[in-house]
Amino acid sequence: MAAVTRVAKRAVAREAILDATVATLEEYGYAGTSARAVARRAGVSQGALQHHFPTKTALVEAALIQLAMRLFEQAQQRSRALPDAEPQRREEVLDMLWEIHNLPIAHVITELLLAARTDADLRRHITAGVDTAHALTIAMAEQALPGLATRPDFADWILTCVATMRGLVVMAPLPLASAGVVDWPRARALLLNAI
Repeated sequence: MAAVTRVAKRAVAREAILDATVATLEEYGYAGTSARAVARRAGVSQGALQHHFPTKTALVEAALIQLAMRLFEQAQQRSRALPDAEPQRREEVLDMLWEIHNLPIAHVITELLLAARTDADLRRHITAGVDTAHALTIAMAEQALPGLATRPDFADWILTCVATMRGLVVMAPLPLASAGVVDWPRARALLLNAI
């Protein structure tokens, strides 16, 4: 019984650490996130944090994977209420993905992707998290859009949608006045026409 209690306590501590990591990343960004700040926010010692996650990059990877799993579960729940008509389902799936790409953590993920360009250890850990997020996104879309999911280019279309959204989010803060700038409604229409 004591072993079960220890395992349960470890699981609770691990989840608190990962939740604290996401919150700290949202507040301070990757550069400003430290083991000390995460441990303080999670209510655990630095030793306990390092027992679970020996490096900052391992911690960030685990937090992003947990976040991807939660977002996947939420999207699955929302997709149960989608309309029956396939065109409307497509629109709503894209809108769900767009909402996810506009969460505060999405900006941190962009920061991590850029930092990974010059940090091999971060790149290795971020790659695992991004691969998980992409696989879950495709799985959710396959469940929500079974008619389209049979197409051989379906996964490519979903990942193109994700890449487009990521790019739009990165560009959004810039005060661009160019006529060539595509906004979400126009990008959405183009993505829907592409499939």
